[in-house]
Amino acid sequence: MTDPAAQPMIWVSKWVDYSDKYGFGYQLSDEGVGVMFNDTTKLIMLPNGINVHYVDKEGEEFYMTMDDYPKQYDKKMKLLSYFSRYMREHLLKTGASVVKEIDYMSRTPHLHQWCRSTSAVLMQLNNGTVQMNFHDHTKIIMCPLMAAITYIDEDKSFRTFRFSSIEANGCSAGLYEKMRYAFDKITVLLSQDRGKVKETAKEKKQRKKEFQETQNQVYKIALPTLVAVFVFIAAYVYIKTRPRSSYID
Repeated sequence: MTDPAAQPMIWVSKWVDYSDKYGFGYQLSDEGVGVMFNDTTKLIMLPNGINVHYVDKEGEEFYMTMDDYPKQYDKKMKLLSYFSRYMREHLLKTGASVVKEIDYMSRTPHLHQWCRSTSAVLMQLNNGTVQMNFHDHTKIIMCPLMAAITYIDEDKSFRTFRFSSIEANGCSAGLYEKMRYAFDKITVLLSQDRGKVKETAKEKKQRKKEFQETQNQVYKIALPTLVAVFVFIAAYVYIKTRPRSSYID
């Protein structure tokens, strides 16, 4: 059963991959725009189009505006503007028809990491949300805060299911296949992230409380819940699709 009240607070509505030269650009559903550069630094322009956050390689944040920033960031600020303009003029917005109340007083999340496979692009925000955009134009958005998954099908239908509902009632074959693929990729992503935490003592000290809480959400809620749901769905699909014996006693 769908539950619109469990829709994610925010998701990636547009993205563009220029990692062969510069980095990965994206727009969030609240109109915020960010770039994750190849050197792992990040620029995030808030929805007001004025304020900008810069995150350096160590995770330290610096605040500036589009018109007032240190000269050393000039090239990256120009690239941020270019990414923003390109996505605004050339890309369609995922979930454009979805009405979602935005809390502009809350902290705007940004892209924590991303990876690309032969079948999909996976994006993890620093608030724990994990999104996968598949090459067949379907998408899933997993939100630990809402304990729910949103499935966007080929017809751009935006449907949200709580994990508890899927566990109890099952789901469509299409969503099942996407979840199975996501499970494999999320497992790899989390194992890579655990390795990053151990890189240096300096990085351990500089990781902020907010980041730790986000990671706890992913480890304690998103992945275990997805595992439980996946096992249930696998059993459900098997029962419904297994061959029936023609033997009659």
